[in-house]
Formats: sequence, C-alpha cells, structure tokens
Amino acid sequence: MEDKPNKMNTDWFRDLMAAKKLSQRKMAGMMALDPAAVSLMLRGQRKMTNEEAHQMSQILGVKTTEVLRQAGVAV
Repeated sequence: MEDKPNKMNTDWFRDLMAAKKLSQRKMAGMMALDPAAVSLMLRGQRKMTNEEAHQMSQILGVKTTEVLRQAGVAV
C-alpha cells in the first residue's frame, strides 16, 4: 500500500517569501541551489530534503516542522 503524498502549500511559501521581500532567485542563492530547483520544489515537483527544509526555516523565520508540514510532509 502506497501513502498518498500531501500537497505542497505553494501559497504559504510564496506569501512568507513576499513578506520578507525574497524572490525565488534570492532564496535559491541563500540556499546554494539553482533557481529552477527552488521553483520545482515550491510547485511540489521536486522533493524538499530535510536540510533544505532546515535552511528554509532559518531564512523564513519559522520552525522546520512547519516548513515540512507546509511542504506536504507528515510530521
């Protein structure tokens, strides 16, 4: 039996990034990732690693568990 993946909450990430005046390109630079990787991740087409979730939590000022939850990962 396969677990059905939860949906990435793209709007939550985009809203937080906008509040901090961060573009996807700027976020990618802060995470040492290609901007395309961040774009795919935020659209739920690329899995976010635990390390990336931690980096995002630090940049966005929220708990890592909240980043994972909003990324559709059961925590």
